[in-house]
Amino acid sequence: MRRTLIMCGGTWSKTSRPTKGKVRMRDLVGNLLTAKISRRGFVSGMLAASFSAAAAESAFQSVAPLVSGADVLPNFTRPVTGTGGDLLVEQVLETGAQYLFVSNGSGLGPICDSLVDHPQLQLIQATHEGQLVSIADGYAKASGKTAFGMFSRVGLPHASSNMYNAMKDRTPLVLFSDHADSDREGTDSHEDLDDWLTAVEPYTKWRWKVHEPERIPEWVRNAYKLAGVVPGGPTHVRIPRDHLYEENLTARIYSGEALNIPMKLRPDHREVERAAKLLLEASSPLLYVGPEVSQSGARAPLVELAELLAIPVTQHRSYFADFPNFHPLYIGELPAVQSYLQRYPKPIDCFFNFGARFPLRRKSFIDGLTVIHASVDQNTIGRNTPLASALV
Repeated sequence: MRRTLIMCGGTWSKTSRPTKGKVRMRDLVGNLLTAKISRRGFVSGMLAASFSAAAAESAFQSVAPLVSGADVLPNFTRPVTGTGGDLLVEQVLETGAQYLFVSNGSGLGPICDSLVDHPQLQLIQATHEGQLVSIADGYAKASGKTAFGMFSRVGLPHASSNMYNAMKDRTPLVLFSDHADSDREGTDSHEDLDDWLTAVEPYTKWRWKVHEPERIPEWVRNAYKLAGVVPGGPTHVRIPRDHLYEENLTARIYSGEALNIPMKLRPDHREVERAAKLLLEASSPLLYVGPEVSQSGARAPLVELAELLAIPVTQHRSYFADFPNFHPLYIGELPAVQSYLQRYPKPIDCFFNFGARFPLRRKSFIDGLTVIHASVDQNTIGRNTPLASALV
């Protein structure tokens, strides 16, 4: 019997139970961080999304220190007094960031002032907001780290095209901008709109405008954590310019130990065994690999699996080489090799998708095959085809 996986992404009622629709992990984490759901609601949502109980508990423990109102151990924070720009720079440094990618704009003044006393954070300047985002995106891909960028408030439309690209690639980016002075909000002032954030909602995981300057570190923390939770993606925070310049602000800066908590999600062992059985029973399986393989550091184990079972491998369009293209088991990239998949080495009967999004035409070469999908993105897994096994 074929099985399909519950797709994720939707809303929550006051009882912290999922309503009809879809629930996405990024929504669960966001609702937990903003106290819209409890621990029980978070775990229930993870289970409803077909995560194992162990994975749900592991995910909760990863974000628990960051929950609004949570008791944070004293050694996880330290007080800092300075301008709003100082608070932003101090919190960014605690993430381990070495670079802040920026474009030219007067809104960066408080950040530049703060960097006089914080030279360990290096500015990398672009001449256009779109270039800034693409440079930060490339750094995040190459380094495997969340990248930080900042641009002038009116540059958001320019930045948005590559924010879209980052969202499609699931690249972890935290993007700041200044904002009109708080006392001018809603007045149709120079270089301002009543609503900047709705326009980028489809291609950001989370968006926020700071209302209280003392909470700048908190919103940096949230943006960083939400951008890096798998699957990654850009977050955007706007800070009114007067908040960035305001002096004698005191806030608690969260230490790196409180921020860099790895999430180790494992699929249910029974489903792993079931997928292994399907793979071993297939007479002509095919592995199809995508960028999640490289993002998860799973390239070497995947090569080992392919060699162990002598399974040919094809590649999804990816900015990584998720399987070595010089390997004798590598047969090429889809869709280029699709025309001869049904005869190489003989018609395939099992299609194992490792970490690739796979949009299908109405009629596809995998129709009727045993399909297994392994992914960290529960909004993608099982989205376009029925599955014999799903590994989240």
